[in-house]
Amino acid sequence: MFSMEITDIRGFMNHLLSKDTFDHFLTVEASIQMAVTFHIDGSWNKDFFDSEDVPSSTYAPWKTIRPVMHQLVKGRRLPSSMKIVLTLPQTSLNHLFGMPGEGEFRDVISGVHLNILYRPKGLRVTSGVAGHGFLMDRRPEQAADEALKGFLKKKGIC
Repeated sequence: MFSMEITDIRGFMNHLLSKDTFDHFLTVEASIQMAVTFHIDGSWNKDFFDSEDVPSSTYAPWKTIRPVMHQLVKGRRLPSSMKIVLTLPQTSLNHLFGMPGEGEFRDVISGVHLNILYRPKGLRVTSGVAGHGFLMDRRPEQAADEALKGFLKKKGIC
């Protein structure tokens, strides 16, 4: 797990809410506190869809949630706080842990998460790796952290 303070809050929020930078991530949850609190559960409501249209993933892509969050944030007053939990889709996990020497991790890792917490005092991004049971080996977590850090650096976010 890594945790980093983002100094360029405006730039990060631009990537998060206005650009497609995080669109390939899935949305586990999002909440924003303003005059009232809005909470978004990123899980698909399977009953909403016709049987042939049911999404295969558990969570909605960030690209479907991003316009809603952008609309909520837009305005003169900043939110009191905002929390967003994103996760990598299965295809990204397969790519990340399907690398030579890392293939054994595919069966033990259930998710790689990116947690974004905004407060007026700052913006913090942390990572997390979820496994099937307790993981004695820290290599999967280290590989995920390096991949996420590389992604953020490549996008010019940190």
